[in-house]
Amino acid sequence: VSAAQEAAFTMTPVVIRGDPRSEGGTFFDCDACDMRIAGEHGLNDLGEVVIFGFAGNCGSGVYVVSGRTGFPIVDACHPSPFGRLALFIGANINNHGQVALNMGPAVNNIIVDMFLLYSDGQLRKIVADGDQSPTGEMFGYCGFSRPFINAKGEIAFSACFQNDQGGFAGDGVFVSSEGNLRKIAVGF
Repeated sequence: VSAAQEAAFTMTPVVIRGDPRSEGGTFFDCDACDMRIAGEHGLNDLGEVVIFGFAGNCGSGVYVVSGRTGFPIVDACHPSPFGRLALFIGANINNHGQVALNMGPAVNNIIVDMFLLYSDGQLRKIVADGDQSPTGEMFGYCGFSRPFINAKGEIAFSACFQNDQGGFAGDGVFVSSEGNLRKIAVGF
């Protein structure tokens, strides 16, 4: 065994029961509270983690936590600019603290699947069911995958699109970059 293999490592908590939330309250202040890392790339090099679940008195939400505190990106208690959180698929964070998330706010009692980008304290819609895809067809029919975000803030995802009659028309892989959406690969 080499010295490098014997070196100790340190595990420190990112957030524990009773740690403060920026909007008030504390994390895990209920016995049924349960949080998990929100995506495959839920931890960045800065030690920030994007988590989802039941944090306490607000029900479900997506939070960025670091250094024993955290703040909500979106939760079930507060409406986002796009509606109140009703569905959550996944989120990932890059090394600039930008978070790409797939969520579905309730709009007129209908859940609309969409991608949002959280950057510099703001949420911005990338794409939603019913928006036109780069193929000319409308996104919809089977939803979106989990989003992946790189250091440039580009978001990659897969999605299905529908024909004029609302039926399945194909699927593909797409990238959102600087407000532009482009197709990478499409199958019909």
